[in-house]
Amino acid sequence: MGIRRSLAYSFTERYASLGIQFLSTVIIARLLSPQEIGIYSVGAGVIAIAQAFRDFGVSAYLIQEPELTQERQRAAFTVTLVIAWMISLTILMGAETVAEFYSDIKVRDVLSVLALCFFIIPFGSVTLALLRRDMAFNVIFRINVISTLVHSGVGLTLAILGYGFMSLAWAAFAGTLATVVGALMARPATVILMPSTKEIRRVLGFGGKMSLVSFASEAGNSAPDLVIGRTHGFDAVGYFSRAMGFVMLFERIVLDGLRGVLLPYFSSENRSGSDMTSKIEVAVISVLGVSWPMLAFMGIMADQLIMILYGSQWQESAMLAQMIVVAIAIRCLNPIFAALLVSMGKVNQVTFVQLGYQSLKIVIIVISSFYGLKAICVGLIVSEIIGFIGYMLMLQRSNILGYKALMHAVTQASLLVISACGPVILFFEIFVLNSELPIIIEVIFACAIWLLGVIAGIYTFSHPLKKEIESLAKKIYSNF
Repeated sequence: MGIRRSLAYSFTERYASLGIQFLSTVIIARLLSPQEIGIYSVGAGVIAIAQAFRDFGVSAYLIQEPELTQERQRAAFTVTLVIAWMISLTILMGAETVAEFYSDIKVRDVLSVLALCFFIIPFGSVTLALLRRDMAFNVIFRINVISTLVHSGVGLTLAILGYGFMSLAWAAFAGTLATVVGALMARPATVILMPSTKEIRRVLGFGGKMSLVSFASEAGNSAPDLVIGRTHGFDAVGYFSRAMGFVMLFERIVLDGLRGVLLPYFSSENRSGSDMTSKIEVAVISVLGVSWPMLAFMGIMADQLIMILYGSQWQESAMLAQMIVVAIAIRCLNPIFAALLVSMGKVNQVTFVQLGYQSLKIVIIVISSFYGLKAICVGLIVSEIIGFIGYMLMLQRSNILGYKALMHAVTQASLLVISACGPVILFFEIFVLNSELPIIIEVIFACAIWLLGVIAGIYTFSHPLKKEIESLAKKIYSNF
């Protein structure tokens, strides 16, 4: 499957899943209190860190392995199975201790349910990784959309029935079970889910490094919720989590669709001997061109969008969201850089950067937590600057991406931000501030103005996305 078709399936899957999750989240935000959301967020944060070890880099190994034999695939399944089951048992035994740390027994209940996911995940993860290796994104599309429907359906049903924060935990388990069942049904005959220790050293050699990368990333991402829960309470976690969740809508719309395709694509191109410098330059200018205008709009419209999406009880999240937008704008290229380096076998470099900057991120968040939630957001911005610099240094050392190409991409993206968001700001200054327009009307007008501004900027400044728009338009026109 080609890169454009793969991206089409990946983004369609993300948008379908996001639409389902979005509707579910909007309803649940009105059914559960900030404290209930906070309790689940703390439990989910602990699980996210454990999740990094669960995979142990096996998925990335299966995708990038130049010579994947059946024995190596079976060894990968063995590693996944043993580690996932060990983690599940550890969580079950330690749930009580974690609950005591946060002085709320409800955290134990969340962890106990989420720990069950680790028992069943290994039976689907290997198959999903091999499907990604083969770029069978049409199959992955069906599995993930059905899983999302199950996850959201269970969560909504239980929340309506009054199960509170536990509705989110059982929804996560139901979604995981649906994914595993779907993967087993789609499993090719060549995929044998039988343990084998032969070739296990090769898997562990790669997986050990990747698991450190995943652990560092998840620890850094979960640190704010875990630290806030201890220092400021579950209500504060709820507000911060909602702000982060609002901004992360962007990652789900844009970056998640890319992440699923980038490593298989870069790995395939590297195995075929393609020029990786040209590939990364195209990726950088395209991602920034899409990301920055969208993030800027979310920052400008945070108050209105959060009010519409989640209700007035979450308005304290708006200011936090505007600051988090800046951090995500800085971080948006890091997944691309990491996927490229891993595909080229430069796992040590990715490990070094992730361990360094995520460790600093945790320290910065802990220190800034003593000064409030806004200080934590500033800490996130500083941390992401450090991470971005680390990745750029590695790319420079490998002669893959130069600063000149990066600055060209930044300039192009900045022009699009001005073109798209400048008219939105003027619209609010001239027509909205002294009017009594309903919020929903303000947002609709702002979205239309923003979209027209993006398109005008792409054509005015001849952004490379112009070719992609015209290519898509021709394909759509040819089908009518």
